[in-house]
Amino acid sequence: MSGGSWADPRFQVIGRIPTEWAWCLLPHVRDKKVRLEGRCKSMPEALGIMDTILLSVSV
Repeated sequence: MSGGSWADPRFQVIGRIPTEWAWCLLPHVRDKKVRLEGRCKSMPEALGIMDTILLSVSV
């Protein structure tokens, strides 16, 4: 995660977290106080703009 966005292993942005979450979480991630891990739970077979991807996120 960088700048409030989620990227795939090739660093292509696939989504963004809400701004309020980013303001709270990013300082802690940068200071290495917390680590976020996300896993894709479901997504459309062919992704398009504004498609929904369900993520499971752990802090």
